[in-house]
Amino acid sequence: RHQNSVVIMSELKEKLISNEANMAQKLPLQVEYDTFADGEKLLVGDLQELGLEEDTNHMKIEFDNDKSAKYCFCRVFLIMLSTVYGLPVFLLTFPCIWYNTKVWAKSRLAAVTDNKLVMKEGYYGCCCCCYNEKT
Repeated sequence: RHQNSVVIMSELKEKLISNEANMAQKLPLQVEYDTFADGEKLLVGDLQELGLEEDTNHMKIEFDNDKSAKYCFCRVFLIMLSTVYGLPVFLLTFPCIWYNTKVWAKSRLAAVTDNKLVMKEGYYGCCCCCYNEKT
């Protein structure tokens, strides 16, 4: 009885393997990356700044610089109001803060590719003495 069940199991296994072989089909995989065909492109120099190759399929991301600078300036003002010494420091340094927010907003550069998002921005630190960039 044990031998019969082993033989039956092996026959079933062979049938399943043969059925799987018949069901599998090999189809050529064709992938077309034209996702960003209609979008605005970056210049070659801008692509290199972002660390992307010249022939990378991408689309430029647009920012509203004026609204971003105003929002950031207001955010700094509200943060400074939350401390005791914040308002006097803000009043003394607001030209520097305003200039920094404008430069930060204008420095942003971004692109989206098929598999990643790359952004570069710059800002002043140490009371407008040091310029920093990050990607």
